[in-house]
Amino acid sequence: MYYEKAADEKSYYLFRYGLYDESTETYVTPPHCHDGYELLIVTKGSAETVVNGERKKLFAGEIFFADSYDIHSFIFDKCERYSLVFSKDYCKMFADGENTFPNYPSCDKESFDAIRARLEEYRSKYGENIPNGLLVESIISYVLGIMELSCKKVSRSEKSNELMISVLDYINKNFESDITLSALASKFGYST
Repeated sequence: MYYEKAADEKSYYLFRYGLYDESTETYVTPPHCHDGYELLIVTKGSAETVVNGERKKLFAGEIFFADSYDIHSFIFDKCERYSLVFSKDYCKMFADGENTFPNYPSCDKESFDAIRARLEEYRSKYGENIPNGLLVESIISYVLGIMELSCKKVSRSEKSNELMISVLDYINKNFESDITLSALASKFGYST
């Protein structure tokens, strides 16, 4: 498991399209987490997801949502997908603290088709390099807005990896100071 710190940067986003078929190798994203959010939108075939230790196959027409610090990984084999990873700064209206999307939000077909059409439009115009922050915020807000209309949010639950999240958050906020193993152990009440 690795901590993808880059996804926590204020203006970080990743907009990626992938097509995996008989001519491509299986692509594996190793287990990772970040403070930002991640969406996987499967448009054809299926992808395997693991989030916080639970494995599930995601089929065409389905969406995966990784909340802040969810440990997640993917296996892409014979599928078409879009991935969006973005810092919280791009979706301040969404980040209300108490509620979030479930990891597998259930969108109706019309909503999913609208999301797919917008993603295809952006890909055809800009490729994977959206030219400015307003357009990045626009696509993220659109996708989250459609998801919010189509599926219910859930209460944010306590994570089983709360200690790791607290330690990573502390390191992220204090990385410029001299952080030692013994200082971390003392701060969180553990032995080195």
